[in-house]
Amino acid sequence: MLTPRRTVLIFATFICLSVLLTSRGGHVVPLAPINGVTVQHRHGEGYREDVELVVASTKQEDTSWIQKYLPDWYTYKYVVDDPTAPFTVPKNKGREAMVYLTHIIDNYSDLPPKGVGERRRDWIIQRCVPNRPLTLTSLIFIHASRFAWHNDDPDYDALPTLRNFRISHLQEVGYANLRCVWVIGCPAEIRPIEDEGSKSGAVPSAKGIFKQAWHELLPEMPVPEVVAVSCCSQFGVTRETIRSRPVEDYIRFRDWLLQTPLEDSLSGRSYSAKRLYIVLRQKSAIARRSASATSPATRESVTGDTPSRRIPPYRSAGPR
Repeated sequence: MLTPRRTVLIFATFICLSVLLTSRGGHVVPLAPINGVTVQHRHGEGYREDVELVVASTKQEDTSWIQKYLPDWYTYKYVVDDPTAPFTVPKNKGREAMVYLTHIIDNYSDLPPKGVGERRRDWIIQRCVPNRPLTLTSLIFIHASRFAWHNDDPDYDALPTLRNFRISHLQEVGYANLRCVWVIGCPAEIRPIEDEGSKSGAVPSAKGIFKQAWHELLPEMPVPEVVAVSCCSQFGVTRETIRSRPVEDYIRFRDWLLQTPLEDSLSGRSYSAKRLYIVLRQKSAIARRSASATSPATRESVTGDTPSRRIPPYRSAGPR
C-alpha cells in the first residue's frame, strides 16, 4: 500500500533518475534523436536553465549559427514577415522593437523563472545533481545576423559576446547592453528639447521626433535634457526588471508602434533610445546600469573580455 511518504519518495527517485540519465558531470546534455528525428525539447531537457534567447529575424536571414554554436540555449526565433511562423508578430512594423514587446506581452505571466512548482522541482534536483543550474532567470534579445557592424567584437561577431556574457552580472544589475562601446549613442547622442523638429534632409530625424514620441510613450515622466544609450537594440534583462512594469504598459508601448504613422526607421530607433527608461523606469537606475554596461572597467565584468580587447569607437563594416 502506498503511503503519502512512499509516494513522495517514489516521485523524488523518479525525478533524480530522469535528471541523472540526461546529464553528465552536472551539465545537462540534449537527449538523443529518436529514429533519426531530433526531438523538440522543452526547458530543462538539454538546455541551459539560466537564460533564454529571443531573436528578431526575417525569412531571408540565416539563424542556423545559433543552433550550431549555441545548441543548449533555448531560443525563440521570431520571423516578422511570416505570419505562419511558430513565433511571429501582429504586424511587421517597428523593427526589432515589435518582436521584443510581443515576446514580453505573450510571455509576461510565464517569464523565467517559473512558479512554485518549478522551484519545488529545483529543490529536489539540487539534491540529486548539486551543480546543475536552476530555472531560467534571464533573457537576451538579439538580431538574427551573426556578423554586424555594431557587434562589440574585433570581428563584428555576435557569438563571442554571447559566449562570454556573464549571466551572473546581469542577474545582479537587472539590465545590460550587449554593446559596451559608447559610440554610437553616448555620451550625449540626443538632446530632445534642443533637437525637437530637426530633420535629416527633407524628412524628420529620430532626434527631431524624440520629444513628441516621449510624451506619447511615457507621459508620466518628464522629458530628459540628454539621452545617452549605446546602440543597437541588443541587450540582456531579468524577469524581475521586466515585471517591474505591469503588462498593460508593454501593451500600450506596442500599440504605439502599431498605430504611429512614423516610418520604421524612426519609430524603431525612437523606441531603442527609450529602452532603458521603458524597462528600468527610474533615471537613477538608468545612470547606474548604463554606466555599468558601457564603461571599460565593467566590460570585463559583463563579457569576461579585458579592456585591451576594446574595439575602436566606430568603424563601419557595412550599411547601418
